[in-house]
Amino acid sequence: AVLFGEDESIWFGSEKGVHVRQSSGDGDKLLIVQGVLTQEEVLLAKKDYVRLRTLYGTVNVFGDLMEWSAFKSALTLESENKMNEALAALQQIRLDNPVSKWATDFYVYRIARKFEDAGQTDKALSVYTPLMEKFKLMQKNTFRLEEIIFRIGRNYQSQRNTEKALEMFKTLRQNFPNSPFVGEIAPLLLQAAKQAPDAVKSLALYQQFLNNYSAHPEAARVKWIMAETYYAQAQSAFAEKYYNELLGALPSDSPMRKLSEKRLAKMQRASVK
Repeated sequence: AVLFGEDESIWFGSEKGVHVRQSSGDGDKLLIVQGVLTQEEVLLAKKDYVRLRTLYGTVNVFGDLMEWSAFKSALTLESENKMNEALAALQQIRLDNPVSKWATDFYVYRIARKFEDAGQTDKALSVYTPLMEKFKLMQKNTFRLEEIIFRIGRNYQSQRNTEKALEMFKTLRQNFPNSPFVGEIAPLLLQAAKQAPDAVKSLALYQQFLNNYSAHPEAARVKWIMAETYYAQAQSAFAEKYYNELLGALPSDSPMRKLSEKRLAKMQRASVK
């Protein structure tokens, strides 16, 4: 057996390694871990994830390495795109050890991103939502919380659940007005307005867009859409309001401005008849 002195320790890698705290007589453990990591490189290159999981299991004779072994196996499941199994494995590690240094929030979040990218919005939401609640309790660095709130809203919108999407977007704007994700809400509001089932809801969403993004490059086009919608509904007062706002915002050679002038002139002629 290989022996170590009382306080020796060694660190192998990061995600691919393991921190072995040595005590007298732990040299065998080190040799086994070194052997596992050497074989790991070969099996990773071959994408032989089944054999990798078997390989990681060989360190389970050491109780303090069982969590690392389970974590590494979870990563192989993720690499195989077996997201449900990978998530279950990570969650089991966290259940057994809530302060796991391996199955951290980052890896759970990464699974949620992959669910989202695959269009599996229900599964993405089932992971993002508890992470959001956990991150709300953290006082430092809210960037990840801001991002998750945004992603929850976007996933709800993908499900055409506009009410919940808007609730998330409102939460983000109110609590983190300077978040970089606030600006990313704007195109989603426009998309929701286009997808609205009727003109009333569409106009309300366009108005919400203007209330929050008045300086957005799309603001003039939104005002035009609203003016034209009100014009078609014969709601002259509202139509005039937005046509006049366009006159005040657009240059004299703008086609949208010229059309607004024509609409206003037509409405004025109609009002004196």
